[in-house]
Amino acid sequence: MLRRLSGTAQARREYRISEALQGQDVCPEILRTRGGERWFEIEEICYNVQRFIEPAAGGAEVADHAELGSVAGKLHAGLRSETTDGQPDRFDLERKWQAFLSSGTKPILQDPLILRLEEQVQLCLSEREELTDRTCIHGDLGKWNLIFGSRGVRIIDFGEARLGDRHFDLAALLTSTTDALEDRAVQYLSAYIEGYSRYADGFDASALARHIRSWNVRGAVALLEHTGINERSARYAARMLEQSESWAQRLRF
Repeated sequence: MLRRLSGTAQARREYRISEALQGQDVCPEILRTRGGERWFEIEEICYNVQRFIEPAAGGAEVADHAELGSVAGKLHAGLRSETTDGQPDRFDLERKWQAFLSSGTKPILQDPLILRLEEQVQLCLSEREELTDRTCIHGDLGKWNLIFGSRGVRIIDFGEARLGDRHFDLAALLTSTTDALEDRAVQYLSAYIEGYSRYADGFDASALARHIRSWNVRGAVALLEHTGINERSARYAARMLEQSESWAQRLRF
Protein backbone atom coordinates (compact mmCIF):
# COMPACT_ATOMS: atom_id res chain seq x y z
CA MET A 1 0.00 0.00 0.00
CA LEU A 2 1.58 3.26 -1.18
CA ARG A 3 1.10 6.27 1.09
CA ARG A 4 1.81 9.91 0.37
CA LEU A 5 3.52 11.86 3.19
CA SER A 6 4.03 15.51 4.03
CA GLY A 7 7.81 15.20 3.84
CA THR A 8 10.91 13.46 5.11
CA ALA A 9 10.29 14.47 8.74
CA GLN A 10 6.99 12.59 8.74
CA ALA A 11 8.57 9.67 6.87
CA ARG A 12 11.34 9.38 9.45
CA ARG A 13 8.90 9.66 12.36
CA GLU A 14 6.48 7.08 10.96
CA TYR A 15 9.24 4.57 10.29
CA ARG A 16 10.60 4.89 13.84
CA ILE A 17 7.11 4.34 15.24
CA SER A 18 6.52 1.36 12.96
CA GLU A 19 9.78 -0.19 14.16
CA ALA A 20 8.91 0.41 17.82
CA LEU A 21 5.50 -1.25 17.37
CA GLN A 22 6.61 -4.12 15.15
CA GLY A 23 5.04 -7.43 16.16
CA GLN A 24 2.47 -5.78 18.46
CA ASP A 25 -0.47 -5.97 16.00
CA VAL A 26 -1.05 -2.24 16.34
CA CYS A 27 -0.33 -0.67 12.95
CA PRO A 28 0.66 -1.64 9.39
CA GLU A 29 4.33 -2.47 8.99
CA ILE A 30 6.30 0.04 6.90
CA LEU A 31 8.33 -1.88 4.34
CA ARG A 32 11.71 -1.07 2.84
CA THR A 33 12.09 -0.80 -0.92
CA ARG A 34 14.25 -3.22 -2.87
CA GLY A 35 17.04 -0.72 -2.46
CA GLY A 36 16.60 -0.74 1.32
CA GLU A 37 15.03 2.70 1.50
CA ARG A 38 12.53 3.46 4.27
CA TRP A 39 10.83 6.07 2.09
CA PHE A 40 11.41 7.60 -1.32
CA GLU A 41 10.61 10.72 -3.33
CA ILE A 42 9.07 11.12 -6.78
CA GLU A 43 8.95 14.65 -8.20
CA GLU A 44 9.63 16.05 -4.71
CA ILE A 45 6.69 14.15 -3.18
CA CYS A 46 7.54 11.75 -0.35
CA TYR A 47 6.03 8.25 -0.06
CA ASN A 48 6.38 5.09 1.98
CA VAL A 49 5.09 1.57 1.43
CA GLN A 50 2.97 -0.10 4.11
CA ARG A 51 1.79 -3.68 4.34
CA PHE A 52 -1.81 -4.03 3.18
CA ILE A 53 -4.41 -4.93 5.83
CA GLU A 54 -7.26 -7.16 4.74
CA PRO A 55 -10.56 -5.51 5.76
CA ALA A 56 -13.02 -7.27 8.03
CA ALA A 57 -15.76 -9.30 6.37
CA GLY A 58 -18.89 -7.27 5.71
CA GLY A 59 -17.08 -3.96 6.11
CA ALA A 60 -17.46 -3.85 9.89
CA GLU A 61 -16.68 -0.43 11.38
CA VAL A 62 -17.54 -0.86 15.03
CA ALA A 63 -15.08 -2.68 17.25
CA ASP A 64 -15.53 -4.22 20.64
CA HIS A 65 -14.63 -1.58 23.24
CA ALA A 66 -12.27 -3.96 25.02
CA GLU A 67 -10.42 -4.37 21.72
CA LEU A 68 -10.27 -0.60 21.23
CA GLY A 69 -8.79 -0.20 24.70
CA SER A 70 -6.34 -3.04 24.09
CA VAL A 71 -4.96 -1.63 20.85
CA ALA A 72 -4.52 1.77 22.53
CA GLY A 73 -2.74 0.09 25.44
CA LYS A 74 -0.39 -1.74 23.08
CA LEU A 75 0.28 1.53 21.26
CA HIS A 76 1.27 3.40 24.40
CA ALA A 77 3.26 0.52 25.88
CA GLY A 78 5.20 0.21 22.63
CA LEU A 79 5.91 3.95 22.42
CA ARG A 80 6.93 4.37 26.05
CA SER A 81 10.59 4.92 25.16
CA GLU A 82 9.99 6.63 21.82
CA THR A 83 10.76 10.31 21.28
CA THR A 84 9.62 12.58 18.49
CA ASP A 85 11.25 15.49 16.69
CA GLY A 86 8.96 18.13 18.16
CA GLN A 87 5.88 17.76 15.94
CA PRO A 88 3.61 20.76 16.76
CA ASP A 89 -0.14 20.47 17.25
CA ARG A 90 -1.75 21.86 14.07
CA PHE A 91 -4.99 22.39 15.97
CA ASP A 92 -3.52 24.07 19.03
CA LEU A 93 -6.50 25.27 21.08
CA GLU A 94 -5.14 28.67 22.09
CA ARG A 95 -4.10 29.53 18.53
CA LYS A 96 -7.39 28.34 17.04
CA TRP A 97 -9.44 30.26 19.60
CA GLN A 98 -7.55 33.48 18.94
CA ALA A 99 -8.01 32.96 15.20
CA PHE A 100 -11.75 32.54 15.74
CA LEU A 101 -11.98 35.69 17.86
CA SER A 102 -10.10 37.72 15.27
CA SER A 103 -12.07 36.36 12.30
CA GLY A 104 -14.55 39.21 12.38
CA THR A 105 -17.45 36.95 13.33
CA LYS A 106 -20.04 38.75 15.45
CA PRO A 107 -22.20 36.15 17.15
CA ILE A 108 -25.72 37.37 17.99
CA LEU A 109 -28.20 34.57 18.55
CA GLN A 110 -25.40 32.21 19.54
CA ASP A 111 -23.96 34.51 22.20
CA PRO A 112 -24.82 32.19 25.14
CA LEU A 113 -23.14 29.28 23.35
CA ILE A 114 -20.00 31.27 22.58
CA LEU A 115 -19.77 32.50 26.16
CA ARG A 116 -20.15 28.93 27.38
CA LEU A 117 -17.50 27.75 24.92
CA GLU A 118 -15.12 30.52 25.97
CA GLU A 119 -15.45 29.39 29.59
CA GLN A 120 -14.51 25.86 28.56
CA VAL A 121 -11.60 27.08 26.44
CA GLN A 122 -10.13 29.00 29.37
CA LEU A 123 -10.61 25.98 31.63
CA CYS A 124 -8.77 23.74 29.16
CA LEU A 125 -5.92 26.23 28.80
CA SER A 126 -5.55 26.52 32.57
CA GLU A 127 -5.16 22.74 32.82
CA ARG A 128 -2.30 22.53 30.36
CA GLU A 129 0.73 20.73 31.68
CA GLU A 130 4.40 21.12 30.84
CA LEU A 131 5.89 18.64 28.40
CA THR A 132 7.96 16.97 31.12
CA ASP A 133 7.05 13.34 31.82
CA ARG A 134 5.01 13.13 28.64
CA THR A 135 5.42 10.39 26.06
CA CYS A 136 4.94 9.90 22.33
CA ILE A 137 1.24 9.82 21.40
CA HIS A 138 -0.61 9.36 18.11
CA GLY A 139 -2.10 12.85 18.32
CA ASP A 140 -5.16 12.21 16.12
CA LEU A 141 -6.49 8.85 17.28
CA GLY A 142 -10.03 9.22 15.97
CA LYS A 143 -12.12 6.53 14.30
CA TRP A 144 -11.00 7.91 10.92
CA ASN A 145 -7.48 6.63 11.69
CA LEU A 146 -8.54 3.05 12.39
CA ILE A 147 -8.70 0.10 10.03
CA PHE A 148 -11.15 -2.62 11.01
CA GLY A 149 -9.22 -5.54 9.59
CA SER A 150 -9.92 -9.23 9.36
CA ARG A 151 -7.39 -9.81 12.15
CA GLY A 152 -8.49 -6.96 14.39
CA VAL A 153 -8.30 -3.19 14.67
CA ARG A 154 -5.18 -1.43 13.40
CA ILE A 155 -4.10 2.20 13.82
CA ILE A 156 -2.88 4.22 10.85
CA ASP A 157 -1.51 7.69 10.02
CA PHE A 158 1.06 8.88 12.55
CA GLY A 159 1.46 12.24 10.85
CA GLU A 160 0.35 14.08 14.01
CA ALA A 161 2.52 12.07 16.44
CA ARG A 162 4.09 14.25 19.12
CA LEU A 163 4.88 14.43 22.83
CA GLY A 164 1.74 14.54 24.95
CA ASP A 165 -0.43 12.93 27.57
CA ARG A 166 -1.62 9.42 26.65
CA HIS A 167 -5.11 10.33 27.88
CA PHE A 168 -5.44 12.69 24.91
CA ASP A 169 -5.29 9.65 22.59
CA LEU A 170 -7.70 7.76 24.83
CA ALA A 171 -10.14 10.68 24.72
CA ALA A 172 -10.02 10.89 20.93
CA LEU A 173 -10.55 7.16 20.44
CA LEU A 174 -13.39 6.89 22.96
CA THR A 175 -15.37 9.95 21.91
CA SER A 176 -15.09 9.26 18.17
CA THR A 177 -16.47 5.73 18.55
CA THR A 178 -18.96 6.07 21.40
CA ASP A 179 -21.87 8.37 22.28
CA ALA A 180 -21.78 9.30 25.98
CA LEU A 181 -25.59 9.43 26.01
CA GLU A 182 -26.00 5.79 24.97
CA ASP A 183 -27.67 3.58 27.56
CA ARG A 184 -24.69 1.21 27.58
CA ALA A 185 -22.04 3.94 27.68
CA VAL A 186 -20.87 2.95 31.18
CA GLN A 187 -20.47 -0.68 30.11
CA TYR A 188 -18.54 0.38 27.03
CA LEU A 189 -16.34 2.63 29.14
CA SER A 190 -15.58 -0.16 31.64
CA ALA A 191 -14.59 -2.55 28.84
CA TYR A 192 -12.46 0.17 27.22
CA ILE A 193 -10.54 0.87 30.43
CA GLU A 194 -10.12 -2.82 31.22
CA GLY A 195 -8.75 -3.50 27.73
CA TYR A 196 -6.32 -0.60 27.99
CA SER A 197 -5.08 -1.59 31.43
CA ARG A 198 -4.11 -5.07 30.18
CA TYR A 199 -1.23 -3.55 28.26
CA ALA A 200 -0.51 -0.11 29.74
CA ASP A 201 -0.49 1.23 33.28
CA GLY A 202 -1.11 4.68 34.70
CA PHE A 203 -4.75 5.12 33.65
CA ASP A 204 -6.39 8.07 35.43
CA ALA A 205 -10.16 8.61 35.11
CA SER A 206 -9.95 12.31 36.00
CA ALA A 207 -7.21 12.85 33.41
CA LEU A 208 -9.38 11.16 30.77
CA ALA A 209 -12.31 13.43 31.64
CA ARG A 210 -10.09 16.52 31.29
CA HIS A 211 -8.75 15.37 27.95
CA ILE A 212 -12.21 14.52 26.65
CA ARG A 213 -13.15 18.11 27.38
CA SER A 214 -9.95 19.30 25.69
CA TRP A 215 -10.53 17.11 22.62
CA ASN A 216 -14.16 18.17 22.22
CA VAL A 217 -13.58 21.88 22.86
CA ARG A 218 -10.63 21.79 20.47
CA GLY A 219 -12.82 20.22 17.78
CA ALA A 220 -15.64 22.72 18.29
CA VAL A 221 -13.28 25.70 18.10
CA ALA A 222 -11.50 24.34 15.02
CA LEU A 223 -14.84 23.97 13.20
CA LEU A 224 -16.04 27.45 14.20
CA GLU A 225 -12.72 28.98 13.14
CA HIS A 226 -12.94 27.20 9.79
CA THR A 227 -16.62 27.68 8.91
CA GLY A 228 -17.77 30.52 11.14
CA ILE A 229 -20.98 30.40 13.17
CA ASN A 230 -23.93 28.85 11.40
CA GLU A 231 -26.72 26.50 12.35
CA ARG A 232 -24.64 23.38 11.73
CA SER A 233 -21.46 24.54 13.49
CA ALA A 234 -23.41 25.90 16.48
CA ARG A 235 -25.25 22.59 16.81
CA TYR A 236 -21.97 20.68 16.63
CA ALA A 237 -20.29 22.88 19.26
CA ALA A 238 -23.25 22.50 21.63
CA ARG A 239 -23.17 18.73 21.18
CA MET A 240 -19.44 18.56 21.92
CA LEU A 241 -19.93 20.45 25.18
CA GLU A 242 -22.83 18.16 26.10
CA GLN A 243 -20.72 15.08 25.37
CA SER A 244 -17.89 16.36 27.59
CA GLU A 245 -20.24 16.90 30.50
CA SER A 246 -21.80 13.46 30.05
CA TRP A 247 -18.44 11.69 29.93
CA ALA A 248 -17.30 13.54 33.06
CA GLN A 249 -20.34 12.12 34.86
CA ARG A 250 -19.73 8.63 33.45
CA LEU A 251 -16.13 8.67 34.64
CA ARG A 252 -17.24 8.98 38.25
CA PHE A 253 -18.66 5.44 38.13
